Amino acid sequence: MRTFQPQRILCPVDFSQHSVAALKIAAAIAGAFAAEVIVLHAQRFEPPLYFTAAQTRALKTQLRRSVRAARAYLAGFAQEHLPLGLSHSIRVVEADPVQAILAAAAEPAPGIGRSSNE
Repeated sequence: MRTFQPQRILCPVDFSQHSVAALKIAAAIAGAFAAEVIVLHAQRFEPPLYFTAAQTRALKTQLRRSVRAARAYLAGFAQEHLPLGLSHSIRVVEADPVQAILAAAAEPAPGIGRSSNE
């Protein structure tokens, strides 16, 4: 019988108070199993259909800046709410949040290969 030994705990956040609570729970579980917490923030960009190509390019430039700012903010958010010394990584992705969470959850843990049936 296999025992539950997580190596990674995925914790999607939107910077709300619910995210703070989720991070604390993720930290407790990670601490109990010496696992890594992966703190994920996903944001989706869809320009309005009526925008011109130039307006869309300008918005994409602003989005790149906002992703850098979001990454810095996420790093601070994780540092503030996770215990010192807990192994963690942060990810900011431009994708639909549901799809980003599912994709991150489907990634194999380090050291675990995929079977030939997948």
